Amino acid sequence: MVSESHDLGHCSRCGGRLVPFEDEPVHGRCPACGAMEFRNPIPVAGVLIVRGGRVLLTRRSIMPREGLWAFPGGFVERGETVEQAALRETLEEVGLEARLTGIVGMPYSIPDAGQVVVAFQGEADGEAEARSEVSEVGWFAPEEIPWGEIAFDTTTSALQALVDEGLDGVSAHPHERRFIREPAPIELPRNCRRCGGALRESEAHEEGHGVCHECSSPHYENPVVGASLLVVRDGRVLLGRRGKESRPGFGMWAGPAGYGEIGEAIEETARRELLEETGLRGEIGGLISVYSGTGHVEVAYHGEAGGEVTPTSEFPELRWFAASDLPWGEMFDSCPVSVEQLVERGIVHD
Repeated sequence: MVSESHDLGHCSRCGGRLVPFEDEPVHGRCPACGAMEFRNPIPVAGVLIVRGGRVLLTRRSIMPREGLWAFPGGFVERGETVEQAALRETLEEVGLEARLTGIVGMPYSIPDAGQVVVAFQGEADGEAEARSEVSEVGWFAPEEIPWGEIAFDTTTSALQALVDEGLDGVSAHPHERRFIREPAPIELPRNCRRCGGALRESEAHEEGHGVCHECSSPHYENPVVGASLLVVRDGRVLLGRRGKESRPGFGMWAGPAGYGEIGEAIEETARRELLEETGLRGEIGGLISVYSGTGHVEVAYHGEAGGEVTPTSEFPELRWFAASDLPWGEMFDSCPVSVEQLVERGIVHD
């Protein structure tokens, strides 16, 4: 019998009761059909709109933190990019069609809740108005921000980073979407994770992407969040040749990367994956960018690490590349886009 602390619900494939996966009790395994149900952090995206040295904030009209101030934002849904989610939430909440100009600070984690917040900086024309989930809107200069009434710690961190970087409209971390892979469309599971009942597609007036026939609970489908960490030493970047034939990108070059775990910050994910896949203990030096994949959002970092690399099953071959000998035609997924940006910034060179 599953203990109360590890009650993982039901299998979305067959409806059977899940049991904790060996060695990783936060994830579930279905004894009936053998399916694995992974619990990973999900992304939240929002926009800090700046105009005339002021930032737009919204007073929440829903729980949690009803009555406190935040910026327009919400969960990224399956089938949309992190940028699309930020723009959609802004339009829904304040009626503005924003233009993204940068990323504020670095993504912020809420480990216990399993969320990672990506705060974009943006601009927009027109008048903001309180719409969905908002009771009031306001424009605040740095000295006017109601710091004691901010809804979430991540909101406070993003606002502080924005103030530190300056509200002059020029983003300290310009953003352009270079990774062109489109997310996969939403695929609704067959069974309710809460009770095991069959799911149906939700109607326009109902919450969620699907609704359970038995318990009527709404079901949401969101991408998961992962992280990559490209280590640079003496101008050369460390890449590994992917070594598992059963996984995408076999034989191609990539950087250490993987999905986040519930309870860890996204920076910890990047360092953990680096250690597991290369044997290096690294430190994050800065953000490269944030990418949307087919069913995940990747936070890409660069950093440093001492010591000698150790080949693993993930990367049986590891190599340091200078700018002039990079294997451009053999790099997997978002890796060439991240490396290209490091070359442009002069972090990777000859």
